[in-house]
Amino acid sequence: MPRPEIVPQAASWEAEFSPDGRKGRIKGREMRTLNRNCRALVDRCEPFTGSNLSGVKVTDKIYVVYSYGWYPLWACIAGKWYGHNSKHSQTTSCHQLFSKPTGEITFFDTVGDLSSIINYKKKVINHLTHQRQKIRKGQEL
Repeated sequence: MPRPEIVPQAASWEAEFSPDGRKGRIKGREMRTLNRNCRALVDRCEPFTGSNLSGVKVTDKIYVVYSYGWYPLWACIAGKWYGHNSKHSQTTSCHQLFSKPTGEITFFDTVGDLSSIINYKKKVINHLTHQRQKIRKGQEL
């Protein structure tokens, strides 16, 4: 029995994406980034959404790349990159490979250590921001 002919769909698939790898507005969907094209956005700390991979600006000075929306892979805190050496699923390993920032990275042993530093720095930055706002209000009065 002859095998059915496989029709390549690459042309129609590629037509949905702009040159920078972001998906266009199709049927009301949000802008998306191909996972394999996210590294440039990560290096610039720009927010993006891929396939179970995302980059999020947590504060002005904290940017985090998440796998599956909750598992932090990389964090840029005040211009310095952090990562972890934990083992994870094959898909998350691909996410980590595609999104690895260029430049120097400080590695922690576990994802828990990375999450702790993100949360700690977020609290410190929020506290300092709040203190600056209080000082400004006091000076304006």
